[in-house]
Amino acid sequence: MIGGARRGDSRVRRLQPLVLFWIAALLISAGPTVAQSYKVDAADSHSLTTYLRQHRLPLVGAQVLADAAGNRRIVLYGFVATEFGKDDAARKALVFVQNGAQAVTPAPQVENRIEIRPEIARMKTAGNTVPAADSGNESLDQVLDDINRFGVTMVPVGPNSK
Repeated sequence: MIGGARRGDSRVRRLQPLVLFWIAALLISAGPTVAQSYKVDAADSHSLTTYLRQHRLPLVGAQVLADAAGNRRIVLYGFVATEFGKDDAARKALVFVQNGAQAVTPAPQVENRIEIRPEIARMKTAGNTVPAADSGNESLDQVLDDINRFGVTMVPVGPNSK
């Protein structure tokens, strides 16, 4: 038994350098793909968010990112009521950014983090249900933050609604 264990040890010792070589090769080749660093383009992010909110996507925001090579990426976030709304936001964002870009830049990647919340479709707009004194001066970003923290509360329906 002892002789058999020694033969196995020698095989493992011979394979160690080979295994370490392949692990190092994988780590080196993966380095450039992981190391891409994007920076937020604040002006484009604000413009795109405003555009989306003005085009029937009031609970959607966007960040436009760019790397040193000029590649762009769009990250969408927020809430919509349907899958169509989620897809519509991605289409609108892509068209908006491509219309403002130079012809030689590649199409940006879209990372769609928008959540579908069907209950949003049943909510009434603030102009129809909330008295002026209750509407407050919260920005849409504050409202989105509140929705993230506390969820969506439905407006009661019926003649005795408060």
